[in-house]
Amino acid sequence: MGAPASDPSASPAVVNQHVLVILLDRRNSGLERVMSLFRRRGPAFSSMHIEPSAAPDIVRMTIYFSATNATMEQALLHLRKIVDIQALHTLNI
Repeated sequence: MGAPASDPSASPAVVNQHVLVILLDRRNSGLERVMSLFRRRGPAFSSMHIEPSAAPDIVRMTIYFSATNATMEQALLHLRKIVDIQALHTLNI
């Protein structure tokens, strides 16, 4: 018997450019949790910016990375579990 034929309808995963904007508490633990998530499970990011926001106790973190939509959804599921995150916005470029 020969090898099973591959499914012609299955297309390779498309990698898109994504931007995550995260507002999180200024405490060190929240920032460390987000960084740890990307080190262990998330896609490799190309750029990350951390800056103060209008609120004195909130930090704005902007992360640029390339990933498939499935990988992006998985990262969002894990990020939503971090209690220090106040808001999470995504953009596709």
